[in-house]
Amino acid sequence: MTENRYPSPAQDFDRRSLPILEIGAGYQFYRLNSRLNSKGEIHQSAKFFDRTGCGRWDGSNQDYGILYVGADSYAAYIECYGREPEQRSFSSNSLLITETELNRRFLSRFTSKKQLRFVQVYGNGLQKLGVDSQITSCSPKEYEFPREWGRAFHQHPDKVDGICYLSRHDNEKLCYGIFDRAASQISEEQLCNGKFQPLRLETSSKDSCRSLIKFINRQHPEVNLDSVLQHYGHQITTDGPVTGIDIDDVIN
Repeated sequence: MTENRYPSPAQDFDRRSLPILEIGAGYQFYRLNSRLNSKGEIHQSAKFFDRTGCGRWDGSNQDYGILYVGADSYAAYIECYGREPEQRSFSSNSLLITETELNRRFLSRFTSKKQLRFVQVYGNGLQKLGVDSQITSCSPKEYEFPREWGRAFHQHPDKVDGICYLSRHDNEKLCYGIFDRAASQISEEQLCNGKFQPLRLETSSKDSCRSLIKFINRQHPEVNLDSVLQHYGHQITTDGPVTGIDIDDVIN
């Protein structure tokens, strides 16, 4: 039998203080969600607390659900599409995503109604917990390791609202797993139109604006999605012709 190379929570874990990250009311999270469910029905909400055992921190035998979100729209995008190796072009080192695929999803923004408290599973939080970055970088085949910790975080007397960690696909981006016990403490806004087609969004951040451009739908044919995304280091293949616009006109 192969010895588990990952550490488990200490026996006295429930008596240890957790590294806590506090965020105030009004903090925003983003999630890119499927437009349709498995039955072909339109999703009315992206507020889905996962218990399927497909995610890093959740499991069918856990006593909680988790809502997976990103700190910005780019984090939501890369968590959704960054895991698909068939979408990676090794010749151009770019991520190739069709406009049709983007239109199968909609972007939602969640806003905290009060202060929320998260376990900080990055930076010096790793040393305080007694783990290393493998807890957030291990592959799905090894998710039993972070799920064990997720269960310990949820059961800890500190009663945190969730987990804050770095994206496996871009470790400069923060992601959050919000426990279902905090469901009433976040509001949801769908950043799309009535047909669940993404709209162009406004932001004061140039980096966020570049990432949001990915979600512009066919109602905005004046934007050259390909050139804008290539400027940011990615590219998109579109189903039809688009006309050009200078990226400075978009992000300024």
